[in-house]
This record gives sequence, C-alpha cells and structure tokens, in this order.
Amino acid sequence: MEANGLASRGVYERALALYEEAIGRDPGDERGHCGAAVALLAMGRHEEAIARVEDLIRLRPGAAYPYGVMGCLMEMAGRNEDAAACFGRMIEIDPDEMFGRLRRSLVLAMLGKNERAQECLDEMLAVEPSSASAERDKEKIIGIIEYDGPEKEDDFDIELMPGMSEMWRVLVSKDDDPGLPEMSGFRPVLREGDLSGDPVEEASSLADEGRFAEAAALLDEAISEDPDYAEAYSVKAMMMAKLGRHEEAVACVDQVLRLRPDDVEDLGVKGMLLERVGYPEEALECYERMIRVAPGEMIAHHLKCGVLALRGEAEKVRECYIAALAAAPSDGGGVRRKSAMRREYRKLEKFAESAGSLDRGLERFMKKVGVGARPTWGRSGEAGRPRSRGARPGGRLRAGRR
Repeated sequence: MEANGLASRGVYERALALYEEAIGRDPGDERGHCGAAVALLAMGRHEEAIARVEDLIRLRPGAAYPYGVMGCLMEMAGRNEDAAACFGRMIEIDPDEMFGRLRRSLVLAMLGKNERAQECLDEMLAVEPSSASAERDKEKIIGIIEYDGPEKEDDFDIELMPGMSEMWRVLVSKDDDPGLPEMSGFRPVLREGDLSGDPVEEASSLADEGRFAEAAALLDEAISEDPDYAEAYSVKAMMMAKLGRHEEAVACVDQVLRLRPDDVEDLGVKGMLLERVGYPEEALECYERMIRVAPGEMIAHHLKCGVLALRGEAEKVRECYIAALAAAPSDGGGVRRKSAMRREYRKLEKFAESAGSLDRGLERFMKKVGVGARPTWGRSGEAGRPRSRGARPGGRLRAGRR
C-alpha cells in the first residue's frame, strides 16, 4: 500500500488522502480505517481520529483493539470516564489484554477511584495469560511497575497504548514492502493547536532535538522579560540537569518554589536534584514536605524510603512503608507505585524475620532487592560519604523545582 510507505516517512497528509481514497472505494476496508486513524493521531487531529475509530468499532464490533485505541483517544481528550469504559469493554472481549488492564487502572486513579484502580491492578497481576504474547506483556508491565522512576502520566508510549499494536498489524498485514512504518518510529501528537511563540514550548521543542544550551538561552530571555515566569525557570532547570549543571538546576528550582512554594512536583524535583549533588538530608526534607502537602504522593513516600534505607535507618524505613500503604494514592502512577511498595515491604519483613532483626533484615533487603524508587538524575557518592551541609558550594539554597 503506497499510503503505508508515505506514513513510514512521516508524510501523513498525503498518506491520509490515500487511506481516505481507499475507504471511499470500499467503506468496509478495515486497513483504510486503521491507516486513517494512525495518520490523524500522528497529526494530533484527535476528534477526526475518534470518528475513524468509531467506524472501526462498527466494522469490527467483536474486536478488542478498536476499543483500546478509542480509550487512549478519550484519555487524550480528557474524557477519562469514557476512557475507562472503553478499556473495560476491551478487557471483556479479550481478557488477555494486559495493557488495557494497566491503562484502566491508571485512568481510574486519575478519576480519584483509588480503591477500584487498585483492584484492577491486582486483577491484572493475578490473571494467568493464555498466550505467550500476553505473558510477555504482563512481564513488561511488572518491570515498569517495579523499576520505573518518576513518570509523567500525560506521556503515551506508543508501544504500550492498548490496541495500537493490533491496529498496526492490521494496517501492514498485506504489505511486503520492507520500508513499512514500524511502531517504534511512530509518535502521536498529544496536543492540538499552534504552540509557536511560547518560549517554554519552543524551548521544549529544542530540548527534544537535544539542543539544551539553546533552549536554556531562550528561557533566559523569557526570564529577563518576566522574572516571575515560573514555568520558564522550571523548564530551564531541566535543561541545566541535561547539561550536567545540577547546582544551577537546583537554583532554578528555588526560583520556582519562591513562586509556587507548595507545588509537590517542584518539591520532588528539588529533592531528586539535591540527592544528585550530594545532600540527602535536604532531599529528605523536600520529600517530607511533599507528604505534608499531599499525603497521597506515593513517589514522595518511595523516594523517602530510599534515602532512609541508604542511611540504614531500619525502623524509619518500616514506618515510611507503612505510612505509604495507609495512604490513598493521589499522584499519577501512584496506584502501581503503591503496589510495588507493598511487595517491597513484604520482602523487607521477610528478610527481617529470617535475619532475626529489622536492622540485619534491612541490610539483606538492600543487597538483594533494594528500594525501587530512584532519583531521575541518580545519586552522588553512594559508595562514599555524603558531603556535610557546611561543605555546600554556592551558599544555602532556598526552595525550588524542575
């Protein structure tokens, strides 16, 4: 199919015209509808993509994959109740759909339905896949749950979008061209509209191309015009971190927290940066402040556990896990992080029981399992002694963000 070749090169407008032409010749052409949906998604034209997926559902009412793709589109549109219903229907049709189960859990958590979200996640972990591919998907998800770091829930990894893999297979099923588009090369546009002229968006685009120094310079111009532009400081902090200039990143985050003193994301980013430059005690203060502001921030609990565990404070580690497990998750990804923390806590208790004490149990736990949360930029001097507060270059920092 010529359209697939165009899509493989990112020429989505022309590809869409050919997919539409194919549908015009044969309204029952499943591949044409799949291709049109893919092209529209790639261009960020979500409402039109929704219409095409509705056509797919009418064409293939017994197929699971259109409901998964529709769920993702509903989620992108902020229609989370509809998204949860789509993922639920997908699972009814195909109980082996692991990514649908995961995404439904995440959407329910975003709706504040934390108990139901946890139930869905537990169901996914308990289900016995009936196929090798579903088993691989489940293993991949468990890896994400147990080992991933802080994530942004508005990000969509295309290969983890429920239904997208199957829609892709339908699209390329009859095409022998080795230049076929591969899923790994496809990236959907998650927002619509013209973002040009916004220095933060322009800087983010430069960062996507690896042009971090240019992005930082652009943000400096924006800050010089508006010294209280919080988001510019926030994005500049990311640029400094990418350039390895972590102390400067912390200074940027300080400026953000001057303007948004109780923003939990800002506090979390500052804590992780402080760990990177070797100040775990001040990082711990950030995580504890996050928890005071939002007791359900699972990432704060998890990172706090990590700092305490590295310091060997076994009883405080236990208390930290217990506090997290008693809280209702409020952050994106909190439900699955809480599940990971529950497994870690059980392992810690098991090691403590077999070792005869909590202190010795923590030592074994850290050697064999460890706390899954990791600061985004890593930690400084894990093998050596952390620097004392008095040794800190550049004077005392205040408070800040990403």
